Amino acid sequence: MRAVFGLVLVAGVGLAGLAVFKVKERVDAYQHALNNANQGSIPTTPVFVVSERLVYGQQMTEEHVRLVDWPAASLPEGTFSEIGQLFPDDSLAFRSVARIMEVNEPILAVKVSEPGKGVGIQSQLSPGKRAFTIRVDAVTGVSGFLRPGDLVDIYWTGQDARGEELSQLIQQAVRVIAVDQSTNEDQIEASVARTITVEGTPQQVADLTQAQASGRLLLSLRIVTEAGDVIEEEVITTTRDFLDGGKCYISQGFGANKTEVEVDCAE
Repeated sequence: MRAVFGLVLVAGVGLAGLAVFKVKERVDAYQHALNNANQGSIPTTPVFVVSERLVYGQQMTEEHVRLVDWPAASLPEGTFSEIGQLFPDDSLAFRSVARIMEVNEPILAVKVSEPGKGVGIQSQLSPGKRAFTIRVDAVTGVSGFLRPGDLVDIYWTGQDARGEELSQLIQQAVRVIAVDQSTNEDQIEASVARTITVEGTPQQVADLTQAQASGRLLLSLRIVTEAGDVIEEEVITTTRDFLDGGKCYISQGFGANKTEVEVDCAE
């Protein structure tokens, strides 16, 4: 009996030792694979992200950001890797949020203002551009669906030198920078605006000023990717261009004998 007990004990110890050996072998293999994976890890670069959700107009300070390792191969344009780039000194210790940013989202230059500045009209203007405000209503302002950042074509409607009504495309792919007094690109609800502010060169602003003073301006929304498109031919139409296929008529006779006679529209 004792001999049997001894054999069982020896066998149990042997099996336990084999189990320990196998577990150690598996752990070593896992550790080896992990080391190999670390040696071939994706290259990263330090990038500042926001540590909480920030909304339009909010001041972003050092307490709202943190540094993380970001995959270098997919680094967005306009990131910040040094605190001195975000906040140069105590007098410029904040930036204003121009677009909503979610937790752990990289801070991009296009989503924040310059150090120590707000997010007003001046911060939205491209270098060398000027702001021009256009009076609009529900019709001329694309039914209130325009938002800052949209591109619009601008049409002028008025009378030519001969007093004939006409409409003409005078500016294309002009960027909207404000709707009424708001420059918030994240504002998604549609509202009928009274004014739309666009940016343009000094010459464009001069042309728009004269056009608004002499007629009516209407906006037409276009796709953002069409910014580089160029319309080669002149876009202009008059009332006679679309009525009766360009035919013109005059009245002849009196009373019941009055008739309409087709004539040359140039007369």
